Amino acid sequence: MFFDDLTDGSGLFDIGGDIWQITPDGLGGFIAMPFDPVADLAAGLLMPVILALPIIGILMVGQPLVIALAAAAVGFVIAMLLSALLHPIAGYGVFATCLTYLFGTLSWAVCDKFETHNPIFLFGYIGIAALVLIAWALLGSGVEEITDDVIPSLLGIGTAIGGFITSAMLFFTALGENRAKYSVYAFRIMHYLLLACLVVGLLYRVIGLVRKGGGALPFGALLGSVIAFALGLIPLVATGLLGAASSIITCAVFLGLYVAIVALTPSLGKDIKATPAWVLMPLMLGSLLYLVAENASGMLIQTDVSTALLNSVTSNPLLVSLWQMTGRVIVAFTDPVARVFNGVADFVAGIFDQTWPSFAVADYVVMVVVLALAAGALMVGATLRTSVAKASHAK
Repeated sequence: MFFDDLTDGSGLFDIGGDIWQITPDGLGGFIAMPFDPVADLAAGLLMPVILALPIIGILMVGQPLVIALAAAAVGFVIAMLLSALLHPIAGYGVFATCLTYLFGTLSWAVCDKFETHNPIFLFGYIGIAALVLIAWALLGSGVEEITDDVIPSLLGIGTAIGGFITSAMLFFTALGENRAKYSVYAFRIMHYLLLACLVVGLLYRVIGLVRKGGGALPFGALLGSVIAFALGLIPLVATGLLGAASSIITCAVFLGLYVAIVALTPSLGKDIKATPAWVLMPLMLGSLLYLVAENASGMLIQTDVSTALLNSVTSNPLLVSLWQMTGRVIVAFTDPVARVFNGVADFVAGIFDQTWPSFAVADYVVMVVVLALAAGALMVGATLRTSVAKASHAK
């Protein structure tokens, strides 16, 4: 092109001493924009400050933030399961509903903080508006990557639009006196969309089986996942039996069991395989249940579904046992994690001949560390299993 010839393809063209950036507009023409390195550098330094204000405003809401993030995490886990068992559109509907709950809860929580007249929450409110626009735009545009079929694609786009509308309803009525009434309307929309996604997902699974000519559900793979899930309960039960008296030993046994389960558990056949990732599911589910149970007072938006789930968490014996066992794991790891964090802080402060007062580590931080360590233990176990398999074949 003409400008490329003048600039050796750099896109920069010198006009009257000013630096201009010439870029194609996609329609056969070009767009000329002034290029100021100093201004760009200043904007680059200012951008983190601008982004930090709404993030701080959102993080300061307390327990509702934990509930909102737990809802999104639960939705993500369930979405993965439904996407594998039925169709991606089914998981898409679940995650979209939970994402709406996240945005609605944060909107309500931030607006409740307005009573303190703290201006930082105004930035948090603006930040939520930006997140709503970005998230639903990305979720809507990502439908094409989920499926190539017309009906699921249209339903996915419709679900994203519905999620945007309901998020906007919850956002703009967060300061209203009758906001609970609007939340009922909002989640009624999302529940209908979720039902449509589940029905379409189920129909596509049935159609897929019919096209295969007498195919059947992958019971072997499903059984392997169930076996792996059951094996994942062993470290939780063992930690509960050991207790937190000898926390270092308990933590070592907990992680060692994950390594041993993946390394030593053989496949039951060609079709039945205990996928290592499913071994981590009990810990993930228990962590989410623990967060919800411990922060139930932060549940601002109560729908029929969320109330039923909360009642199940606090009354169902199996779920109660799961989150209580996970709580014991968190207690066992709290002291070692706190020592590591305080040790790092003391080391950094010692560089400048300063001391750092001891501090406690929040439960959710310990939970993240435990999940990361458990995932690492699974990787070690998988590596050992591969090494053992190669050694046996070599013989």
